[in-house]
Amino acid sequence: MQNFIDQLVKSILPNTATGLKDHCFVFPTKRAGLFFKRSLMAQLGEKAYWGPQIYSIAEFVQHISGKSVPDPITLSFELFQVYRETGETSSFDAFYPWGQMLLRDFDEVDRYLVDARNLFQHITDFKEIEERFALEEEQLSALKNFWGAVNGARKTDTREHFLRIWQVLFEVYSKFRARLWSQGLAYEGMIYRHLLENPKQYVSADFKTLIFAGFNALSKSEEMLFDFFLKEYDTQVYWDADRYYLDQKVQEAGLFVRQYYKKWKDDKQHHWIITDMAKDAKQLKIMGIPSRTGQCRLTGQLLEEMIATGTYEEEETAVILGEESLLFPMLHSLPGGVETINVTMGFPLRESPMFNLVSHLISLHQNRRRKEKQDQYYHRTVLGLLNNPYVNLFDWKACRAARDKIIAENLIYVDRAFLEAEVKEKTILSLFESTKNHHELTDQIIRYLSSLFNHYKESSRERPVECEFIFQLVKNLRRMQDIIKKYGSSLTIDTYWNLLREVLLSLKLPFSGEPLRGLQLMGFLETRSLDFKNVFILSVNEGIMPRGNKQNSYIPFSLRKAFGLPTHTERDSIFAYHFYRLMQRAENVFLIYDSAESSGSIGGESSRYIKQMLEEMPGFCPNFDIEQIPVSIPVKSSGEEDVSITIEKDKALMAQIHSKLLRNDDTYSFSPSAILTYLSCPLKFYFKYLVRLSERDEVEEELGARTLGTVLHRTIELIYQDVQDQVVTGERIDEIRKNKVVPVHLERALQESYFKDTETGKNHLMKKIVERLVDKILEIDRKEAPFQIKGLEEEKYTVPFSFGKDKQMEVRLKGSIDRLDEIHSNGDIPTLRVMDYKTGAIELSKRKKGGPVEYIGDYFDKPKLKSGFQAMFYAYMVKQATKRAPAKAGIYPLKKINQGVQYLNQGNDLTDLHYEAFEQRLQGVFEELFDPLLPIVQTEDLKQCQYCPYRDICQRG
Repeated sequence: MQNFIDQLVKSILPNTATGLKDHCFVFPTKRAGLFFKRSLMAQLGEKAYWGPQIYSIAEFVQHISGKSVPDPITLSFELFQVYRETGETSSFDAFYPWGQMLLRDFDEVDRYLVDARNLFQHITDFKEIEERFALEEEQLSALKNFWGAVNGARKTDTREHFLRIWQVLFEVYSKFRARLWSQGLAYEGMIYRHLLENPKQYVSADFKTLIFAGFNALSKSEEMLFDFFLKEYDTQVYWDADRYYLDQKVQEAGLFVRQYYKKWKDDKQHHWIITDMAKDAKQLKIMGIPSRTGQCRLTGQLLEEMIATGTYEEEETAVILGEESLLFPMLHSLPGGVETINVTMGFPLRESPMFNLVSHLISLHQNRRRKEKQDQYYHRTVLGLLNNPYVNLFDWKACRAARDKIIAENLIYVDRAFLEAEVKEKTILSLFESTKNHHELTDQIIRYLSSLFNHYKESSRERPVECEFIFQLVKNLRRMQDIIKKYGSSLTIDTYWNLLREVLLSLKLPFSGEPLRGLQLMGFLETRSLDFKNVFILSVNEGIMPRGNKQNSYIPFSLRKAFGLPTHTERDSIFAYHFYRLMQRAENVFLIYDSAESSGSIGGESSRYIKQMLEEMPGFCPNFDIEQIPVSIPVKSSGEEDVSITIEKDKALMAQIHSKLLRNDDTYSFSPSAILTYLSCPLKFYFKYLVRLSERDEVEEELGARTLGTVLHRTIELIYQDVQDQVVTGERIDEIRKNKVVPVHLERALQESYFKDTETGKNHLMKKIVERLVDKILEIDRKEAPFQIKGLEEEKYTVPFSFGKDKQMEVRLKGSIDRLDEIHSNGDIPTLRVMDYKTGAIELSKRKKGGPVEYIGDYFDKPKLKSGFQAMFYAYMVKQATKRAPAKAGIYPLKKINQGVQYLNQGNDLTDLHYEAFEQRLQGVFEELFDPLLPIVQTEDLKQCQYCPYRDICQRG
């Protein structure tokens, strides 16, 4: 089927080929004009001709008016100047948030030619009625939230201040427009209004024939502009529609085109290019995959299959991203057979480390505090800067060392002296210089970016992308600084960042290349007026397609309806039109959505469009081959043989296993955690202990479970270390509790863990909890007394372990035993116990049938019993090291401390059979690990993947 642009060219050429230079073509987007040029050249062939004028609608309106649209920051300051003239004394910081809302609404008021005086008077009346009369709780809450956003008004004067704002709106609106116009400036809606108030004054007669093409929803001003040109000039309008939504009155995609068809269908100046996709054969695949990035991998796989089957046509294929954040995952997922790519979206600055550099630097100063005559910086922003590649390139070793020390010493705030001692590079230290205001901060950022630019220019490696970003950043920073200085405003850092972020979020680095060649990688709204044979649409989720109903406007919904302003209903219909338009001429359509229920606001729900099509298409479009394909597991990346990760133990890997894990390497011994990791998932063991992919450590601002356990263990160790090897009686424990030594030792343990501020907030509460837990342990020990402490936090137990044929292979076992003691009771032989303190939940085997072999087997086969495995492991190590087998292995369950000590084997003594069974199973684990014929595989228990730090690598869990 011929696409819309080709049909347009074919329609106009017979009468216009020789006079194209007198024609002006206007499209909804600039990109549609590029495709029009290509089609024009293709159909004219070798003929020489003067080209026509081609504009997007925004460019056309500015061209014929002679007015320019300033940047949003200039508009904000101009509006603020007018607002201050009404007698308001608010600062720009207070004005800016709701000033942005005013600008959007002023623009719509003009685009839709609303009687502004009448509208603003109605708003004033409406708001006064809302305030004076009782409202439902939900409405009242929403209203109060809005009032609170307006100038930060106090509760006592909210009503008067609120109503006065609405009363001056028309005055602000009128003066604002006049102020802009006098400077040759305007916002877009304002240009439309001025054109229609006196159109002949502004229209430039540099064309004889005007053609509008590919439009759908027109604002009131655009509709009247069309009427004016249709009446006064040789004007033609080309519409693009399909019977599917044109003939169905309930189909939201046709809301606007049905109105225009009814109004202009018999007008010879209007040309309707109407398709009927109900008659066409189409392949439509609806695919849900539980992953955002998985959508990109799936698309790459589908493209690879098309290439393999010869159905791929690069210039007839488009991948449309519902979310811009999928751009780079999609680029990385494209198969090698895609030779040419045209990215229409540009490279957004916000996706680069450059944006993080600026945002962290501003956050650094937002959260700076002064203490003991020194600047101190919040650790998260300091670490963010030290980790940024545009910072640590100057001295990555010093940055890494400083970062590690901040984490090791748990520094919540980092002072300037620390940074000067750890990082000597002056360029990096310049980021931490004090700034008094946003002007100095801007200068600081520009100086640093200039140093970075010079570094790249002087280095041997070309970095054109980084240099271009720096150039664009510096240009926009200086432009913004000039604007702020021009208006003489003094801003807080917060408002400065809001302004700068607005600039940076819109900043994109265009990709170089031929825009009309190759696979088209596009944003959704860039597809207007364009058609492709193969269409992939990603993120077809509710809340994304279409967007939610959130409307940032001070004009109430009822007044918007009454005055003909667009509401979410109209916006949804526009979105629906563009969605269904993509399918009019396509032959193969792939609708891909994220089906993961944990995807935040998306919630794993497919778009309403998918539900509509599944309901309507079978009856309306019988030639559609619709296939719904849920993808329940992550798909393979391009080039992968299988979706699961299996690592064969080749010679290189076996050499690595032998060198790193066998006893001949004195740097490694097997802890119970390492063995439990292997039992739960061999692949996780591979990542952690062979590849050595360590989990990222972080500064703990609050006393969390990990540090809480460390502090508790150390406190008990300090309490009992003075009485080690002595018989501890109940009276001695009473003395310890009475003398209040627990708080003293607890404070020391906190200091050793670099927790220095525990006198306020949550940390103070956690400290009291630890104190209470330690006292509860002493209370339980009082009941067990007399006993003798034989070891505390012992790390000396490192024992050899032999396995394999003739036990010719040997590893080392090690562990830190919380407590080894002997219970003395009634003069009997003391009972040796291995004791462990556990802050988390514990579960022990409750097996009552079977013997020691089955009982011990539970601890190897059931990951949830890891606490019992660890206790048994420690007991086995003590037996090997001392040749004396502990009779009991117990756990203090700190979460349920009132239950007392929980013993393995239902409190019965451990026997030689238990130790033998443990040794045999442990030998089996090592024989499997060192067997070259058994590959390293992923666990089949997906519960183990839920909190695994490597789940992003595996794409599981």
